[in-house]
Amino acid sequence: MQIQIERPVMQPVRITVIRCGYKGAVGIAELHEFAASRDLTVSVLNTVSIGGMKVGSSGIRTAVAEGHMKYAEQLLGRPYTLDGTAIEWNYNRKDDIHTFEIDVKAVTQVLPPEGKYNVSVLLSDMTVSTAVCYCDAEFLRLSVSHPAASISVRTIDFI
Repeated sequence: MQIQIERPVMQPVRITVIRCGYKGAVGIAELHEFAASRDLTVSVLNTVSIGGMKVGSSGIRTAVAEGHMKYAEQLLGRPYTLDGTAIEWNYNRKDDIHTFEIDVKAVTQVLPPEGKYNVSVLLSDMTVSTAVCYCDAEFLRLSVSHPAASISVRTIDFI
């Protein structure tokens, strides 16, 4: 009998900051040490800037929290996405309008300020639908015109 252990193929992870983690506790030296202990490689890349501003998670969170969704999209290189898979959504259907609602306290990602936003929603049946997202101090609500009986939201892209 022969046993073969294969190492999974890993995609590169790119970190564009000098310090990361809680209160910047991890730097390049710590990343090299961590990687070496796991037979991984660290490549240090140049900082990414847009319009003279460094691109980083803090700037992205600030842009979203202030409602600058197009700027957040520019920093990310894609629309800002909320992950809805770990959230239990309250669901209601009236005619062809599906409404999904959650308490904002259930969301761990940063939310935009109160307002109405155009979004693209990936539903649990893997269909994509445009929708309107309403954010207020207590709830996040999605109104989706979607004929399927999907009752769960996977992701919300702010478009």
